Amino acid sequence: METFMLQTLLKKISSPGTVTLTANSRLTRYLQNALNEHQKQTHLTWETPQIMPLQAWLINLFYQTNHDGLWLLSDFQEQCVWESIIEQFPLASELLHPVPLAKRVKEAWEILSQWRLSTDILKPFDAQLETACLIEWLTIFQKKCREKNWITLAELPQQFLQQHFIIPLPKKIILMGFDNLNPIIKTLLCEFEKKCLVEIASIETNSQACKIILEDTETEIMTMAKWVKNHYEKNPNATVGCIVPELGNNRAMIKRIFTEVFGSETLFNISAGTPLTENTMIHSAFTLLQWCHHTLPIEQVAAILQSPQLCENETDACIGAQLDAILRDKNQLTITLSDIISAIAKLQTHYPNHAYLTRWRILFSAAREKIKLTMKPSEWASHFIALLKIMHWPGVRTQTSNEFQALERFKKILHEFSQLDWFYAEIVFSRALQLLQSLAQQTIFQPKSHHEPIQIMGALEASGIIVDALWVMGLHDGIWPPATKPHPLIPYSIQQHYHMPHATAERELQFCEHVTNRLKNAAKHVIFSSPSKEGDQHLFPSRLIQDIALITVDQLKLSLTEKIVEKLFRERKVETFTDDRAPEIQDTSRIQGGSTILKLQTQCPFRAFATIRLKTKALNKPTIGISAVTKGIIIHHILFEIWDYLKDQHTLQMLSDDILNQFIQDKIDSTLVKYLSASSNHHHFIQIEKKRLHVLIKNWLTLEKSRPAFRIKALEESGQISIDQLPMTIRLDRIDELSDGSLMLIDYKTGKNEINTLLQERLTHPQLPIYAVFHTHAEQTCESVAFAEVRNAKMNFTGLMHERMSETKNNAYHFTAIHKTKNKLLINNWDALLSHWKSTLVNVANDFCKGNAIVNPIDSSVCETCDLKSVCRVGVGVDA
Repeated sequence: METFMLQTLLKKISSPGTVTLTANSRLTRYLQNALNEHQKQTHLTWETPQIMPLQAWLINLFYQTNHDGLWLLSDFQEQCVWESIIEQFPLASELLHPVPLAKRVKEAWEILSQWRLSTDILKPFDAQLETACLIEWLTIFQKKCREKNWITLAELPQQFLQQHFIIPLPKKIILMGFDNLNPIIKTLLCEFEKKCLVEIASIETNSQACKIILEDTETEIMTMAKWVKNHYEKNPNATVGCIVPELGNNRAMIKRIFTEVFGSETLFNISAGTPLTENTMIHSAFTLLQWCHHTLPIEQVAAILQSPQLCENETDACIGAQLDAILRDKNQLTITLSDIISAIAKLQTHYPNHAYLTRWRILFSAAREKIKLTMKPSEWASHFIALLKIMHWPGVRTQTSNEFQALERFKKILHEFSQLDWFYAEIVFSRALQLLQSLAQQTIFQPKSHHEPIQIMGALEASGIIVDALWVMGLHDGIWPPATKPHPLIPYSIQQHYHMPHATAERELQFCEHVTNRLKNAAKHVIFSSPSKEGDQHLFPSRLIQDIALITVDQLKLSLTEKIVEKLFRERKVETFTDDRAPEIQDTSRIQGGSTILKLQTQCPFRAFATIRLKTKALNKPTIGISAVTKGIIIHHILFEIWDYLKDQHTLQMLSDDILNQFIQDKIDSTLVKYLSASSNHHHFIQIEKKRLHVLIKNWLTLEKSRPAFRIKALEESGQISIDQLPMTIRLDRIDELSDGSLMLIDYKTGKNEINTLLQERLTHPQLPIYAVFHTHAEQTCESVAFAEVRNAKMNFTGLMHERMSETKNNAYHFTAIHKTKNKLLINNWDALLSHWKSTLVNVANDFCKGNAIVNPIDSSVCETCDLKSVCRVGVGVDA
């Protein structure tokens, strides 16, 4: 290998008849840009030199010399062939899933081709299952390629060796950026040297290298970002490189920290691309297509319904949000496309024939029309495009540069997918979509660089590139050199003998030594860094950089680089204004909410304002099986049905055990049919719930039998009342008439409740007090109230009663006379309790009507169960 100063090398590259072959596209772009800048200084016009990656040149050479009509398989086409071969072998499933296994077999084929080894070398090891399968697959693949006249990228060098006498070669070939050349490329170059000059070159520079040890990876990245920014600010025309061996793993953190330090993404470029399917716009397309055939998790449905790629305006997005809320109320974890049609029906009155809803209807019909057909890949590609166009994907808003590039890349993979007609006769929708998505997943998308002055690259991508300053991070002994990773299908002894990639520690060490030496000379100023720990693991610098001078952070002389967010926060001008009062309610007749209004106003005035007046509520979160809310409703209805039939305790006590069991089961069955037929199709959960409910209701009725005598006065009784200026509709679960003619008000609860909450200054459970004070039953008076805790953990009937009544207490029945309670309000008789309840409820009602909306939770438990934290910002001060 010869080394040259950059200017000298550019002159050699631009000489007539020279082709420069690079190790990667990044180096190609670097040389082209450097050469253009060089030529501008001395020429007005110049001939564009031939600079391209080696593989691209080999492909061009193939098409120039392909006189035998061979079909060059693309990477994905070859992958499909391997998958089709492996799927024919049931034994393969014992090794790995066909898709990743096909990738491994393809890699093995490429390695064997690069080392010019035939399948015969594997036969001594065919006693091993994986080797025997590999031999079989390779044999079938080669036979298939001969029959179909196919050739793979890995076979091109061998093809040229067989016909080297007809290959048109330039005068000179210059190779740049290759840390290692495989055997068949070396052989090919030797043959080329018989007809033209072949030269391996690199760029020479005078460099100064040092190393630094930092606390962890995040500290490394932050220090690197600040150093880069300092260097850039001192010399904006300079180019700065950042080398990250594990760039894919750290990409997100690097992007976040560099954006924080620089304030935007315009000055730096991260070379590590991501699968095309991870692009937001492309992801929405695949999600939509998947929904045409499969169910989608409710979270994905929410995103797609409000996707900017499908919604043309704010109204569309709002309709999508409403559809999301309707679908969530079904309590289904997965949603079908037909579910959206039933949800649309509920919005038809509000949005008659709206274009957004119409598009969903058309999509449903179009998807259902061909969902069971079998067609060629090209026909499916057209169908996929048609489905996306129905929903006006990718949207009407102006696309960013990255979005435009992603869309163009998507069009290319659709074209490549259409070419699979050569390999597949006719396939179903799901298989076609799986193939297209697999192609997109394998397509690494990296938006074009706009010549950003700061380039963040992997260790191999920087091959051959020279910058003004370079930082190489993450060189600890755990990854540099990396641990060996021999190929799992090729016998290890073969890999070891031929020094195949990643097979031995010696080869990895040799390779990393070469890369490290190259990086030492890749810039005038080079810094190597390594973290001292990662989590609880202590790390040490790689021994490959142990001879480099060690420096400290102070020696970097970093100026205090303030993050853009910190600068904005420091320079903020905050005007504070406490607004805790809403407009007074003018027309209280339009307010709905019943006793919940006073409950929320007591818990926190802002919560009542946001929930009742702004109608703010959290979206339902579907759960597996039956939701807790639905379970509570079911229990209430079962008890209603039971007591609506029985009427009194005596009738309950007269029922035999068998009749009672059957009676309970009948009520459970009819109730579940009513409440679960539309909301749950999980038969298994329903059967479990039936058993749970039977035990629960039977135990509760056993407790009811042991109570003092009573009869049912009212069930689920509703009434219209007014608390001062606030009218409301109230409904109580149950009213019992006791043997002395007095009434007991009962509120069913499926959780634990304390009766002492009725003896506090702020009534957090106002339903019983409201009914006791403001609702009357002829001349009968309410003289006791109770929480009926219907729960498996512990059945409990707990309440307060008039001081004249006799206390009744047993394991599950606790009633305390008011004068025997210990309360801070010193209430000792029933009339005083009713008076306290009335004055408290009136004050709370007036508070609500006058617009008191202060954020003032009664205790921390209120906030723990509140869904409005992001609205009220409780506990968040001005400085947050």
